[in-house]
Amino acid sequence: KMMKYFSSMISLKTAAKLFSTVAAKTPISPSQIVIAKKSNIKQSPLKIKFLVSLIRNAWVPDALAQLKFSPKHRAVDISRLVLRANAIAKLQFSAIPEELVIKEVIVNKGIAVKKNRIMGRGRTGVGYTRSSHVTVKVEKINFDDMIDKSPSMNQKKKW
Repeated sequence: KMMKYFSSMISLKTAAKLFSTVAAKTPISPSQIVIAKKSNIKQSPLKIKFLVSLIRNAWVPDALAQLKFSPKHRAVDISRLVLRANAIAKLQFSAIPEELVIKEVIVNKGIAVKKNRIMGRGRTGVGYTRSSHVTVKVEKINFDDMIDKSPSMNQKKKW
């Protein structure tokens, strides 16, 4: 698409040179990231956000333990999503759960269904049954790099 856009403005040869220089400057990151998504979870994004805040930047075993003992109703769905990301990481990168960290969790709005709410004096109001989409990004950790990047000795001992 971009080539069509640029070809109308400048020549094709100049556009190829431009893209080759941009591609050479952007390094390819060696990080190993796995993405797992679940759509239309039947709970509002606000309530899911509180649940997801427990597992952000956590190791996968710790996140699963937090979700297992959480009293929230949809903790089961989120733990299945983390287990799915774990299984994908195992297939792609042959990673064990102790090597994985939940890098990012995103909660978005899903479908909101309008429903009539019965109110007093024979009136009705509008209520919504909300749903949400959740995306979990899990990253495999390279322990040697983490030790080298740590600024203090205590953080080096942690890794």
